Amino acid sequence: MVAPMVLDGPINRDAFTAYVTQVLVPELSPGDIVIMDNLSSHKGSAIQ
Repeated sequence: MVAPMVLDGPINRDAFTAYVTQVLVPELSPGDIVIMDNLSSHKGSAIQ
């Protein structure tokens, strides 16, 4: 696991966006693939 994050409670769009920008993206390399499910917090325009 490369970019773990633990929250105390459910995830929401703001928390997921913070995770993506501050934890996940810095660990990605060109050509990496990120797979997300249909969770509503995964659908924000900032995430796309």
